[in-house]
Amino acid sequence: MTLLESNKRKCVFLRESTRGLKNVQVLESRIQDSKDLFDWGIARAVAPEEVLASKIARNLALAVPDPTQLPTRKLLHYLGVPIESECFT
Repeated sequence: MTLLESNKRKCVFLRESTRGLKNVQVLESRIQDSKDLFDWGIARAVAPEEVLASKIARNLALAVPDPTQLPTRKLLHYLGVPIESECFT
């Protein structure tokens, strides 16, 4: 598991919190600067458009306060996802 965090102080906390867990690595990086491709990405407190456009993961989960405010149709079109996607159900 890879944790991306751009804030140095939070990165230190994550490293200390996960010390001893062999399958966790913490990278001090912004999502836009990462060149890696992950199976899953879970993001919170970010601009949804930037996360989705970064194409950092094959699957994404966004923690947003009001999902109805997401420009979903525009983003799905940009990503090549059919509009009839399960995202609208």
